[in-house]
Amino acid sequence: MHFNYYFEILNKSGDSLVLQILPIVISTIAIIFSGITLVQQRIHNINSVKPAISINSKNIPNLYQISLENSGIGPALIDSVKITIKGQYFTSFKEVLDKNLLVQSEATINPKDWKNVIVHSGPESHWLKPDGIMDLITYDRGSEKTAVILQKIISGCSVTVMYSDIYRNKFECTEIIEGQGKLIIS
Repeated sequence: MHFNYYFEILNKSGDSLVLQILPIVISTIAIIFSGITLVQQRIHNINSVKPAISINSKNIPNLYQISLENSGIGPALIDSVKITIKGQYFTSFKEVLDKNLLVQSEATINPKDWKNVIVHSGPESHWLKPDGIMDLITYDRGSEKTAVILQKIISGCSVTVMYSDIYRNKFECTEIIEGQGKLIIS
């Protein structure tokens, strides 16, 4: 069969060749535009629920706090937290304090002084909603001595958070916690 055979069949119907091919061309163009729209919609959906994690530290009178904040418009699944201090890796500030208090311990450390240090468990596999805050460590109204030790331990540490969005796209946020001078106790 030859290509002209098909044109002969189309011409026998009495309509012009252009009118017979036009619906096929229009349908093809519609399918192409539908595909482009589908891709653009998918990209928009992914971007419209993107989380944005930041690591914040507060040093105000009677409060020292390191927390994660999701300032994005979508929820974030916290996959892991890695705290690096002098080349050592930890997964939570509880682990940091347990290990470093033994190293820096002084005979005069009173366990009662540490009652105001609230260390939150590692946030692995936790969802953080948009505008949500997750505390990693909080020091609330304690002694000056405890504040100085805590400051020495945490100062200069690097906190890295691995997280993903609802489409499982991976993101990373790293912040170095500076000394910020002295912990403020009033």
